[in-house]
Amino acid sequence: MAAGIIDPTKVVRCCLEHAASVAKTFLTSDVVVVDIKEPEPATSPNPMDNSGYGY
Repeated sequence: MAAGIIDPTKVVRCCLEHAASVAKTFLTSDVVVVDIKEPEPATSPNPMDNSGYGY
């Protein structure tokens, strides 16, 4: 790690451990509060825009 070399097996193992920990917390909690964000309204492309994007 000090030399900048990371073992891919260890990375995967750590990710699975953290995911299992989060899953355990959700399963053992009585209530979970989350923020559901409203989707942003889609903007229509400007017909006067000649940039070539969005077509």
